[in-house]
Amino acid sequence: MLSWTFLTLGIAMGSYWAYYELGWGGWWFWDPVENASFMPRLAGTALLHSALVMEKRNALKIWTIFLSIITFSLSLLGTFLVRSGILTSVHTFASDPTRGLVILALLALVIGGAFFLFALRASSLRQGGLFAPVSREGALIVNNLFLATAVGAVLVGTLYPLLLDALVGTTISVGAPFFNLTFGALMAPLLVVLPFGPFLARKRADIMAAAQRLMGAAALAIFLTILISALGGISISLAPLGLLLGFWVAFGAIAELADRSKLGRIPLGESWRRLAGLPRSAFSTALAHFGMGVTVLGIVATSARETELVTTLNPGETAELSGYSIAFDSFGQTAGQNYVADEGHFTITAPDGKTRPMIAERRTYVATGTPTTEAAIETYGFSQLYLQLGEPLDDTHVLRVWYKPYITLIWLGAADGRRRLPVADRPADADRRAQARCPADTGARRMIWLRALLLGLAMSSALPALAVGPGEILTDPVLEQRARDISAGLRCPVCQNQSIDDSDADLARDLRVLVRERLVAGDSDEQVRQYLVDRYGEYVLLNPRLNEHTILLWVAAPLLLLVGLGTLVIAARRRRLGDAGKMDDDEAAVLAELQDGNKRAD
Repeated sequence: MLSWTFLTLGIAMGSYWAYYELGWGGWWFWDPVENASFMPRLAGTALLHSALVMEKRNALKIWTIFLSIITFSLSLLGTFLVRSGILTSVHTFASDPTRGLVILALLALVIGGAFFLFALRASSLRQGGLFAPVSREGALIVNNLFLATAVGAVLVGTLYPLLLDALVGTTISVGAPFFNLTFGALMAPLLVVLPFGPFLARKRADIMAAAQRLMGAAALAIFLTILISALGGISISLAPLGLLLGFWVAFGAIAELADRSKLGRIPLGESWRRLAGLPRSAFSTALAHFGMGVTVLGIVATSARETELVTTLNPGETAELSGYSIAFDSFGQTAGQNYVADEGHFTITAPDGKTRPMIAERRTYVATGTPTTEAAIETYGFSQLYLQLGEPLDDTHVLRVWYKPYITLIWLGAADGRRRLPVADRPADADRRAQARCPADTGARRMIWLRALLLGLAMSSALPALAVGPGEILTDPVLEQRARDISAGLRCPVCQNQSIDDSDADLARDLRVLVRERLVAGDSDEQVRQYLVDRYGEYVLLNPRLNEHTILLWVAAPLLLLVGLGTLVIAARRRRLGDAGKMDDDEAAVLAELQDGNKRAD
């Protein structure tokens, strides 16, 4: 649990670092290094649930040990991918092929030794207690099935381009569009069944009784989803489904605590005493599931309602976005310890009339000449205003602003409601940068809420900050939207796993202009993509086409799911036939106690 918690914390910090520091405005990009940290966390989450079955029913011993080996092996694999230099990512550091070979040798030794011992000892483990498919243990197995399949899907998507290039010499890209589709398809059904688990009895349960106890949560989730959609707050097709799932999971967690405290069925004071007397495991489960729902809601709200403004401003001018007024107060240059920076000072006027200062920078580090962006972020409730100072354009300045509604809900799973921790500015900046409020507090007691940090990606991905300049935007909004949709799926050939909409590279800018020129000329979306494929190859597509080289990539996730389902069905049938008429350990203990009592009575 401790290692899982620290891994979760690391992923949360990395996500916010990408959002805050890179200036792209996104919080998860399905970057290979991000995936390398995500896979052991998924496997670790499955392991925690599997361990519950082993603890309570003395079952799934072999599977739990297997998951333990897989989880640790994936953490070593992540170290190898980050340090060896075989992956291109903004997150790779200290890459050294020699060091990579050492880590690879360690990987082979540890994994090979672990699986060798596992093969020797697995047959000696007893099966343990029996339980019906419809039971709390059965729900935990369903959880393991989808999480394990998700691990396999992410692993295949991450390593497939490397293997394909090494084996057949074909270069492809596997990016966010592929992962959003495959991972989302796996996580959506898991979110549907998740609230049922705590309502199911151990060993054998009544699914209809559990459904009846969840009717209130379901009704409230449906009502709020319809209400929000009817008010026009959602504009993309999957958003209502995402909202429904988020509310369903969150209200299901609340319903669990309400049911266990018998709220509404006994006097309120007695319900409160029952609630206070519940074991900590009940609260941790409810908080974990509630955090998952909150995170899904944050992802859906941000993806569906985010607005952007790309414009040019000079000091003294003002722009408007989503009811916020952005006044460009002044522009100047400053020098830090090892960098020089262009610095813009802005005043934000919120819809309620209150004003706040913001400072955004474009830095250049003297030693390497590397340019970076220091975005200005201001939090309003659960939402944030995200401001990026773009590159100079003639005698004016490019300004990119995003309003991200409810984005802090994504990190709220890590919150300890008793305190807030601000993002620490560097000492050299503390006296002149506006203080940024951090939406992610670090209460360790509720870190388990972050099990949903990326699981919420099931419905949609965070919309990245776009590098589109004001002069590139088409006047026809329909054509411009088509250009954005196409550009989001095209990889910048000279960048580190970025789409051409994310990148400020000159080639990315040229490709964005080319896409718009082709659309204005009358090309269809597919003709535009094919034109770029003819020039740069399949590598330019972040969502690979289905062909003889990628068929294994596309069938991996459904095939793994089918294999898992088949294995469960076969194992259940064999066990039912082999154990017919047998008692498990608990039943045997009860029978022995009854027989002993009868003997004493005689």
